[in-house]
Amino acid sequence: SLVASFPKPFTPEMLQAADHVVVFGDAAELSVPASVEHEVWDVPDPRSASLEEVRRTRDDLAGRVAALVQRLGLT
Repeated sequence: SLVASFPKPFTPEMLQAADHVVVFGDAAELSVPASVEHEVWDVPDPRSASLEEVRRTRDDLAGRVAALVQRLGLT
């Protein structure tokens, strides 16, 4: 259940320590250090979406994450 889930704040130290950062939604405004690989994913806001739209977004993100994991050689 995602009932207790909430966005976690990022610190500059967390971002600097990351190997790769993916941002979307409100985090697209995030200032990622130039030395850190990053990309911005265009993802619809689920707050006003129907359940079917949220499920499509979920499935799209699962595919993107799988592709990213493969691209980064983490499999």
